[in-house]
Amino acid sequence: MKLTLFIISLISSAILLWFLKQEYRPAIVVRTADQIITFLQIGKLEKAHELTLKTGAIGQTYGNRVRRWLYGRNVDVDQISVDYTIHAKDGGA
Repeated sequence: MKLTLFIISLISSAILLWFLKQEYRPAIVVRTADQIITFLQIGKLEKAHELTLKTGAIGQTYGNRVRRWLYGRNVDVDQISVDYTIHAKDGGA
């Protein structure tokens, strides 16, 4: 009986650890990021800007959010703002 409980606990812990280490990668966000990069590469800056998320949090994992929650911290990462400047390459030479 004790061995069975130990095995169940071990398996449950392994599954929980695996789940907490999974990266949060929503498909629509990845697809939108790919579209933004494509628009930037072909020079359609206005279309790329229209797709940007103003409040998106990128790169979080479930484990990070759970850890922050357990420690009483804000689960959402701090928002940052980055401005980009894109310079066109010369077509000649």
